[in-house]
Amino acid sequence: MILIFNIGSTSIKYKIFEKPSLRVVESFSVSGFSKFETQLASLFESLKTYSFGLIGHRVVHGGSVYHQPTLITESTLKTLAHLQHLAPLHNPFNLKGIHFARTAFPKAKHVAVFDTGFFHNLPQYAQQYAIPACFYEKYGIKKFGFHGISHEYALFAAAERLHKKIKDLNLITCHLGGGSSITAIKKGVAIDTSMGFTPLDGIPMGTRPGSLDPGIILELLMNKQYKLSAEKLFYLLNHSSGLKGICGKDDFREILALRTTNKSAHLAFDMFIYHIQKQIGAFYAVLGSLSAIVFTGSIGSGKSATRNAVMKGLPFLRKIPVISLQANEEYMIAKKIIDI
Repeated sequence: MILIFNIGSTSIKYKIFEKPSLRVVESFSVSGFSKFETQLASLFESLKTYSFGLIGHRVVHGGSVYHQPTLITESTLKTLAHLQHLAPLHNPFNLKGIHFARTAFPKAKHVAVFDTGFFHNLPQYAQQYAIPACFYEKYGIKKFGFHGISHEYALFAAAERLHKKIKDLNLITCHLGGGSSITAIKKGVAIDTSMGFTPLDGIPMGTRPGSLDPGIILELLMNKQYKLSAEKLFYLLNHSSGLKGICGKDDFREILALRTTNKSAHLAFDMFIYHIQKQIGAFYAVLGSLSAIVFTGSIGSGKSATRNAVMKGLPFLRKIPVISLQANEEYMIAKKIIDI
């Protein structure tokens, strides 16, 4: 059997798959808990009744080092530890999950699958930033993209739904949740995505601002009236911005419930929808033709009000199929590592 872990800062999900059929034997999901390590310890204790030969782990950021599924060793862990600052809301928790899993199942093969991997071969004109080239060539400052496992599953599932081959599909996939990103896929290959060097970029999210004029960062950091150190600015951008910064709420279900009576919630909803529409429009211009638009993630596949609002503002895409599907990163990870 294969155990797949998908661990975030406030959530733990796993699925157990039968090999080679990838039939789900057991699944588990918990979120909103306060004691992360206590929850992990209890979870692994309950899993000791199983015997696993292969355990897959979702890791958000692989930097310039990792993009293929990678066997986890002590050396791998040391390298990943140096990348934690690139995805501070995710990678530290991914690594804690790996440490617990390796302790509980030391004889199993542990494999990391990276969210950034799906975007490894973006065209250079989409991947490189317009800053001095040495930062790209020497230091690896580039667009990495995120939610790649989810976007790849959306591609796989859309092909099945449309009864088409993956290589024949042009898609815009919208992973909308606490973190959100939108990807352009041409002939089955990702050619651009809304997130960049870190998961802060793109459309506004629950607590992250999305794309900002870099001058704003310089202003907040250098102007003493704001009294912001680099550490405080880091916290502001990762934990206090986005929809939360607009209306005080980062739970989209609350924003949906309040938007008809609360002006700030209404603005947050409108802002979210507008930036999704703008990104879809830009990617449609690049792709030229579309097989479908796919919505996934807890918001994307949640209440239809969000999808309807997005598509209402894109009348030129009225004849394009719209697909809503639940994210299934665990299946995609299992599929990618089954032969390791």
